[in-house]
Amino acid sequence: MAAKDSMPAVHLLPEAGTALAPGRRRPARRTNHALTALVFAATGGRVAEPVAPTPTAHPPRLRRMLRERAAHGRRAGGDPTRFGAVDLVAMLQERRLSSAELTEAYLARIARLNGDGGAITVARGPEGPDRRHAVYADNGALNAYVTVYAERARSAARAADARLDAAVRTGVAAPLLCGLPVALKDVIAVDGLPLSLGCPSLRGQRVAGDSVIWARLEAAGAVLLGHTHTGPWTADDLCPQTANPWRPELAIGGSSGGSATAAAARLAALTVGTDTGNSLRNPAQQAGISALKPSHGLIPLTGVAPLIPGLDHAGPMAPAMEDVSLLLGALAGRDATDPRTRFAPFSPDIPLFARGGDRPLAGMRIGSTIETEPAPARHTWDPDIVAALRRCEDELRVLGAEIVRIDPPARVHAGSHERLTDHERRMVHADTYARTDDAAIAAAVELRHRHTPSERDRLLRETADPAALDAARGDRRAYRRAWNRLMADQQLDAILWPQKVQLPPRRENDFTAPFAGVEKARANTLGWPCAHLPLGRGVASGLPVGVDLAAPWGHDETVLRIGLEYQARHPHHLAVPTP
Repeated sequence: MAAKDSMPAVHLLPEAGTALAPGRRRPARRTNHALTALVFAATGGRVAEPVAPTPTAHPPRLRRMLRERAAHGRRAGGDPTRFGAVDLVAMLQERRLSSAELTEAYLARIARLNGDGGAITVARGPEGPDRRHAVYADNGALNAYVTVYAERARSAARAADARLDAAVRTGVAAPLLCGLPVALKDVIAVDGLPLSLGCPSLRGQRVAGDSVIWARLEAAGAVLLGHTHTGPWTADDLCPQTANPWRPELAIGGSSGGSATAAAARLAALTVGTDTGNSLRNPAQQAGISALKPSHGLIPLTGVAPLIPGLDHAGPMAPAMEDVSLLLGALAGRDATDPRTRFAPFSPDIPLFARGGDRPLAGMRIGSTIETEPAPARHTWDPDIVAALRRCEDELRVLGAEIVRIDPPARVHAGSHERLTDHERRMVHADTYARTDDAAIAAAVELRHRHTPSERDRLLRETADPAALDAARGDRRAYRRAWNRLMADQQLDAILWPQKVQLPPRRENDFTAPFAGVEKARANTLGWPCAHLPLGRGVASGLPVGVDLAAPWGHDETVLRIGLEYQARHPHHLAVPTP
């Protein structure tokens, strides 16, 4: 998995423009207040308030299921990292497993498989090395994590065990995530910890203030293992520094590639990624795992570095859909620091288990665009992917669903999506991104736009045009209305559409031409929940294949329910790519 060129691993220091010798590590930095302002820019600088732990009462059915899962796990034995998150929750809650033991097992696996997450090299473009920029390197291992917090994790695990033991003594249940090791994408703030946004110039720069995501996970007793790799400033379709665990010479996909590989290779029980234009679901397909881009506003984004506020989402990633549901339950809900959550659709009844039975999806109508997508050209679709998509339709029919072929509505005006993203990006980054005087951030901006200098120049030169932004948002509203009419006219509960329809490219450089899928930001533009469902591996390629499953805004439970029932019958998610 080593890089194909012979360029040494270097780190360009933005304040001096010089390189560190290969293997040297950057010294720890103090809090970077400019970076903190950037990360919290979309919420006006407001950081997460501490979340007070609240007494928990698990419903009787949940307690019964946890006891059954714990007993099964105890009988199975073996490496605890091979169990799903819900099974691990059961064993932790029933005290069949300690968080300290579980955390050590994950740390040992990370030490064996991850390699040095801080390895860097010169950028490698289509025309060869670009010595102006440093990027995170292919380190010869999986490289899912950019930073691992081993001692912090051990301390948190000990505290979680004390909390779980107290729950047994008092009869007051601990939160479900208590003691469970998790990982966060390298754009999600944790107070006092480094955040590099996928840019080596920011490595070691620390932020002040927690994201709401981490504040909620910490209050639930989760154990943070580390931050996972992403492409520079998440604007990336490949995440080339991170290996595809099924075939390491191929791309895992971006930009939440580190979180996907960590979940697939069992380097964390649960991971959190972000998605502005397919960044959760693309790497989920390549890794063969489940993921959910939730309804817009369902998970607060305070403390998540913004890219395009109207399209940004954070979401759970894990092998099984039940584990995705588990994590969603801890993250979802309104928060005063993020106005996008003001009207968030939240139901406490997030499904965690399949209902089962012969036809659990009877009465559901699911639209499908698998045969009707206008792009990319059909002859470019991989035959393995096409076969799996068609098989999925048949499998859902067996589960009782009616599959309805539909034509996807076209966008109202060509280029409206691009105009919207351009103006929203300028709006949120006007002060903290385009006109920064922080050398590390300036170097990161240059890296982010090294292949799109005209876009960078517009950000440096122009400010958002409110009238143009309103017009672009009007086009988005019209696009949403068209899809909502389709759902109503056809009386549909959900829609299947393809994810990537071509195999991932090799990781020979960090700007390989993107591999094609259908309209990648469709679910983000609509704001709809969109789950990724693994469908097994291709016969010829041996690589994971999957499908996206969407429903109207606020119907996250619908896509989760379909995914749970499908996986109860077709457990493709149980495959582990690495020993």
